[in-house]
Amino acid sequence: MTKKPVPAHVTGALRIRAEKVLAAGGANLSQMPPADVLKLVHELQTHQIELEMQNEELRRAQETITESSGNVFVDLGFPPEEAVILALRAELMARLRETVAERSWTQTEAARHLGIGQSRVSDLMRGKREKFSLDMLVALAARAGQNVKLRLAA
Repeated sequence: MTKKPVPAHVTGALRIRAEKVLAAGGANLSQMPPADVLKLVHELQTHQIELEMQNEELRRAQETITESSGNVFVDLGFPPEEAVILALRAELMARLRETVAERSWTQTEAARHLGIGQSRVSDLMRGKREKFSLDMLVALAARAGQNVKLRLAA
């Protein structure tokens, strides 16, 4: 991998800022004992190496970042038809949890409004998507007064 140089305007600006900080009250090396100066130089060199290693790790991480397809379930390797259903279920569950929170419903109140048992509300609030079909989530959203629409895109 080729090391990408840092643009001069960035390093120059940082250098200017660092020089100002140093001028405002940095260490006066001429008044330090030689042993302390050597320790300081060693610490600075070590720090420089650490920063270079961190930059290299960041560059490697940036190279491995893959742009999302727009559906996390596709990105995780689910077949497209299953990924669409999982995404719809996740969206409906999130909206239902938001509705319960916005209306400050207790789980007992949510159960009454949604026409389900309190234990099912608990499952909903805990995000247990495997316990809810898409049909059931659409029905719950409708009972909560939400207008559910499905749009097809090319």
